[in-house]
Amino acid sequence: DKYLLRNIILDCKSDACVTSKKDGAGGIAGFMEHGIIYGCEGYGYIESTEGSYTGGIAGYGTTINSCVAFPMFVNDADREGAVAGQIDIEKDTHMKHIEAISGNRFVGEEIAGIDGLNIEGCAEPVEFISIVSDPKTPEDFKKIRVIFKVDDDKTSQLSVAYGTKASKLAFPMTMPDEEDEYVSWEDPGNVSITRPFIIDGTVKKLEKTLKSGELYPGTGQPIALVSGSFVETDKLSASVTVGENENEYDVKYISDIKDSVEALRLYDPFEKAEIFGVAADGRETKLDGEKKGSYMEVKGDLAYPEYRIKDVAIGDRIKSFFGGLFGK
Repeated sequence: DKYLLRNIILDCKSDACVTSKKDGAGGIAGFMEHGIIYGCEGYGYIESTEGSYTGGIAGYGTTINSCVAFPMFVNDADREGAVAGQIDIEKDTHMKHIEAISGNRFVGEEIAGIDGLNIEGCAEPVEFISIVSDPKTPEDFKKIRVIFKVDDDKTSQLSVAYGTKASKLAFPMTMPDEEDEYVSWEDPGNVSITRPFIIDGTVKKLEKTLKSGELYPGTGQPIALVSGSFVETDKLSASVTVGENENEYDVKYISDIKDSVEALRLYDPFEKAEIFGVAADGRETKLDGEKKGSYMEVKGDLAYPEYRIKDVAIGDRIKSFFGGLFGK
């Protein structure tokens, strides 16, 4: 917001995502030529895409007192500060009117307080570890915020302890507008989170078929395929033990999403066959399979760790042979 008249903003708190195209992006006030900001807290995500003056409390301010800031900035804007991007200046000398700025604190690890400067008594950096033990510190200041964004929109937020490993974060199950889409989150690595942290997500199309990387011997075709709804991290692997009249298949599917498999297909070299599910104790159950080209398909989720396909055409050939030998 742009404040051109005298205003007072008192005891406000913001952890919002603020994006401005023009000058003046701030957690509490964007561009405040006149007025007072007192006792406010800024923990938000601040960005100016085309302009200057970005600050955790104010993009541009005149009187800022007793505020605390722990913001995150997306880009390096001209005139940037954890408290304010710029404060009121003398037009002729360009000297800052620092007498109207006092008692502001911020976590100063990567950014200064006001326009690249830390000013004692006005905008002072503090170490996060030391400020946590101060009883005067607001509770929200003691938390590290992790913001999840999709296409520049904030979707959710976590508060974590200082030093939490990014690899331990619980990622949100954000659902896009379309049923055949999902959100793929960037890998943050195993860094320690010591200041506000942003993780971006990308909307992608669900895959309808997943193939094993292993191929059936001598064919160049995957041993196994599954149909359903899959994300890029889902994995399917399979191995086959080829026999004269039956094959045994070991199928492994790894996914964080339940009930994502609708059907399994296994490469079937036999002209006529039946498929069986093999339990961990070795017991087999005949399944309702259907021949689909070179594959045997079974509907439903992967209910067995192993499968067995048996050639039944050999039985027909034996019956035909003995029928011809002895007559009807």
